[in-house]
Amino acid sequence: MKLDQDVRARLGRLPPKLEQLYLEAYENNLLKYLGEVGQSIISNIMKWLLCAQRQMKSSEFCTAVAMYTVPTEELTKEHVLDLCHNFVVFDNGSDVFRFAHLSV
Repeated sequence: MKLDQDVRARLGRLPPKLEQLYLEAYENNLLKYLGEVGQSIISNIMKWLLCAQRQMKSSEFCTAVAMYTVPTEELTKEHVLDLCHNFVVFDNGSDVFRFAHLSV
């Protein structure tokens, strides 16, 4: 949402639980307009962020995410951020991706 009026209207209709809000945002903002490959990449991004036993540098992370979906040279840091909107952020100082907030 880009307009203040839309944001205010939506705030009046929030689901009772944060989990429901994230699920709605995930399905409507991340997956709704993507094809099968884009959805697969987002799924891989979330899985790697949740399950990796250590933080990976951005190039290593992109390679791992793209392993079974797209050629490595096609998945960039910018692609990851664009696909994941505000769910995932990039820390320039440590060259790693992370969830934008612990609640994500």
